[in-house]
Amino acid sequence: MVLPDLTLTATAYDAKGVAHTVSKTVLPSQSVVFDAVTEEQRLGDIVPDLICKIGKRALLVEIAVTHFVDDIKRGKIQALGLACVEIDLSSMIAAWNWDTLKHAVVESVTHKLWIEHPRITDLSSELQRQAQDEAAMSDQNDLIAKRLHTPEVQATLQRLAEFKEFEKSPEFQQERYAFNKAGPEHKLWLSAANMMKLDWSNPPNYLDIEVPGESIFLVPRKVWQAGLYALILSQAKNGSNSFYSRIVSLKCRLIFPIRTGFELPREHMELVSESEKQALPNIHTPIVAYLDALADLGYLKSESTDFSKTFFLQDGAPHWKGRRSGV
Repeated sequence: MVLPDLTLTATAYDAKGVAHTVSKTVLPSQSVVFDAVTEEQRLGDIVPDLICKIGKRALLVEIAVTHFVDDIKRGKIQALGLACVEIDLSSMIAAWNWDTLKHAVVESVTHKLWIEHPRITDLSSELQRQAQDEAAMSDQNDLIAKRLHTPEVQATLQRLAEFKEFEKSPEFQQERYAFNKAGPEHKLWLSAANMMKLDWSNPPNYLDIEVPGESIFLVPRKVWQAGLYALILSQAKNGSNSFYSRIVSLKCRLIFPIRTGFELPREHMELVSESEKQALPNIHTPIVAYLDALADLGYLKSESTDFSKTFFLQDGAPHWKGRRSGV
């Protein structure tokens, strides 16, 4: 019997709705000679028209005239882990003879279709991933093309690249050194230190915590973290020990000196990849990371919302005696 080729196809769509199709011929068309053929023998829950064997391997053959293999039977064949070919003879009902029947069943591949094969599931998943990768690449190419016509995005990403290089330079280390040297006399530190009785050379465990994205601040770590912690305590003293992380970030933008020039309008953010969004300096990233660190210490409790994270100052937090007593 001549078997048809087994060709699999997978399709994925990019953001524009364009189809990206990947095809692969798993088995070429080939002529096989069976060692044994059994008719209508029960095999589990099914009775295939033919069970054709070559050694220990079995191929099921279904002859379709008025009834074809449906999804239920296909699932049962798949569960058996066997290959199955269906031969469609429905077009030969009106006129046929033994020669045309032999040609259709034995010699031709025109009326034959692979219904199941043990390799279909794994290879289909692989092809689907390839199609999705092509669609994703198309989206990425469209993104790059749009960037070329958006000077604001190009300028911001150029500043990002320059900033990454600056962070590796001796000049950046000199900047950090100068910030730390001036830190004990910074007005934000002096205010927080007076409020919470802080010692620059011996900070408590809730200060001087390294967090990602903190190089956006143009002050030492201890300064902005002390100022932020003091802001939390002041808010609690005024009657509220809960706050949204995004609201805190907005307040910190007004309080702390930060690097600027990395902001993009909302309509341009779609032109920036996720990794670039994470790399763009923004005040929200280190603020949330610091608040999460305070939560890990047990000083805050956090809850996620659609808007942002909500944090609650805990009674055991340093310098906090509860709402009634104040700070």
